[in-house]
Amino acid sequence: PSDIRIDETNKQITITLPRADFLQAPNIDINKVKVFTDEGIFREKMTPEEQREFLIRAQDKLRQEAVGSGVLRTAEDRAVRVLQQIYKPVGYQVNVAFK
Repeated sequence: PSDIRIDETNKQITITLPRADFLQAPNIDINKVKVFTDEGIFREKMTPEEQREFLIRAQDKLRQEAVGSGVLRTAEDRAVRVLQQIYKPVGYQVNVAFK
């Protein structure tokens, strides 16, 4: 309730939303990962420790690339547009802030 203010006189709604974030870590199917050594020789399997390290590094890299591509900013922009479109037909202007 403290994140929504309605000004009925001026027909304005101010909504404070949390910043966009990912709901879960990127999903990597370890069974479809092909492993090569530095020399380019194909290996059949990774050790469990190698798998764990690979997944941590790969998920971090995917997250960084997604953030760098602007996906979170796009999500926030779309949230603002959706809220504005919802209340426009009833004559309210929506202002959105992120915390």
